[in-house]
Amino acid sequence: MSQIEVVIIGSGPAGLSAALRLGQSGVATVIVDEYPRPGGRLLGQLYRRGRFWWNGRAEAEKLIAAVRQCPSVQWRLGTSVVALTPNQGGWRVSLSGSESVDGVAAVLIATGAAEVPVPVKNWNRPGVMTIGAAQVMANVYRVRPGQRGIVVGGGPLAFAIAQELSWAGVELTGIVMPPPGLPAPSTLTPYAQWRSIGALSHLAPWWARPLVPLLKDDGRIPELMARIPAAGIGVAGTRLKPNVAAVEILGEDRVEGIRLQRLSREGRLVGQPWIESVDFVLLSGGLRPIPDLFHVVGARIRRSDEGIYDVPVFGPLGETTAPGVFGAGNALGVEGAPVAMAQGTGAALGILRYLHREGDHWGDEVSEHARELRRVRTDAPLVFSHEWSRIHEDIAQQWQQVEGGR
Repeated sequence: MSQIEVVIIGSGPAGLSAALRLGQSGVATVIVDEYPRPGGRLLGQLYRRGRFWWNGRAEAEKLIAAVRQCPSVQWRLGTSVVALTPNQGGWRVSLSGSESVDGVAAVLIATGAAEVPVPVKNWNRPGVMTIGAAQVMANVYRVRPGQRGIVVGGGPLAFAIAQELSWAGVELTGIVMPPPGLPAPSTLTPYAQWRSIGALSHLAPWWARPLVPLLKDDGRIPELMARIPAAGIGVAGTRLKPNVAAVEILGEDRVEGIRLQRLSREGRLVGQPWIESVDFVLLSGGLRPIPDLFHVVGARIRRSDEGIYDVPVFGPLGETTAPGVFGAGNALGVEGAPVAMAQGTGAALGILRYLHREGDHWGDEVSEHARELRRVRTDAPLVFSHEWSRIHEDIAQQWQQVEGGR
């Protein structure tokens, strides 16, 4: 492989946006992704923004086509990064298949996020999958996950993908809560799930608007959720059942049903269980960043109690404490594709400065990037977790300390 200045790990919205900006400056760049097709989570996204549609697949195709017009950008798809080690004043990026890229000046880690597992009894049965897998099946490969299914786990991810599956003609009987009392992250407890639903109150239909103040009152949420009928309320093309929990998935060789039970306002199972007939179950525990490669390069990490919110300490252009290592997209916090795209462009600007190739209008671009990042965060239709804004404020303070110590 010819001399490469930058390696981008991940070809999702952040990685592609960074590659485009670097390619426009003629920087010798290679994009590495373990999947054979670029686009990442963009490929499966489809949602409405007011009168307009956000079509992730179309956005990905535009980005990919633009990057392919940049002669300085190479691709290594279907290829994994197996090691990152210091080399020749930069980095050696070791790839699967015994290939390596040596003397790389800068590395952008845009590895995105992974789904948080939801433990339900018998979750190893054929027909049980993460809700993200169902999104890919339906929106990318045009394959139905089954005839009649149910979502276990609430929150923004469940709502967004349930709506997409509804538009694709997939029947979902409802969105129910994870079982209480099992080993699972605290984000999957009934109260945490109810709070994540309350955070979506701005998306409530007109008839539910009088309930919005209650949904924003943490002390009133349990009472409100307990009063919702077992049949649920219409949301995202299905029925939201916040006071019903999945207890057990039924079936031997495949999913044949699911045992459900009511939840009290204290988040405990009450009453007699019943069985819902379904042939697939979608587990929705939300998303967590993938910080593994930041650990590998020795970047400073802001740790969380359960690891769900572990991200590197980073600067305004995605800089980390590891020299020449940048981050962008969901690897820095789960905020959605438009934010990831803006962060990818910002990281590219940071890399250009690191390479001393800013250009005449670099300062103007940085200012425009900051405005664009604020805009897309303000306009985001879904906030995956309000925790991220607090975490990013803390990271900004930690980065100031890093800068002050240099």
